[in-house]
Amino acid sequence: MSFNTFRRKLGCQLANLAANLLPADSASKRLRNGIYRLMGVRIGAGTAFAGDSYINLGPVAKLTVGKDCFFNRQCYFDLSADILVEDGVYVGTHCAFVTADHEIGPSSRRAGKVLASPIRIGAGAWIGTRVTLLPGVVIGRGAVVASGALVRGSVPDNVLVAGVPAVLKRRLDDGEAERTSS
Repeated sequence: MSFNTFRRKLGCQLANLAANLLPADSASKRLRNGIYRLMGVRIGAGTAFAGDSYINLGPVAKLTVGKDCFFNRQCYFDLSADILVEDGVYVGTHCAFVTADHEIGPSSRRAGKVLASPIRIGAGAWIGTRVTLLPGVVIGRGAVVASGALVRGSVPDNVLVAGVPAVLKRRLDDGEAERTSS
């Protein structure tokens, strides 16, 4: 490992540690965003990370987050490829954004060459607790991914998906909130 690679990985570890030592108050959320921005994360206005998350920086990949998003505690971001989160997205606890996969190698080492694909989450989507998003996933605008789902394919706009692997459960419309809250 080169010194520059070592320095980058050490900086990543220290930045994550510093961000995660902060309490969950509003001043700390602003400071946490500042630490993440120093790591190269693009964060829109009004977005908050609750803490205890880990951002694993790749060599050139980026995490870009729109405005008015919320990330609950203990999320993992693998930046082997880019992750784009559009405006107004809510992410529950313990979610994993995994952009790296492997080719199947020979029997002497089945985890072959790393293959990376970006993840994109459309505006207004809601990602439930303990969801895992695999490489290349696109979550549509206004989609809901139920808690515990494993998403390995793209999710259309305005649908609810659930399960392992995630499957379409039903379509949602703009009036959904009014019907479910009454």
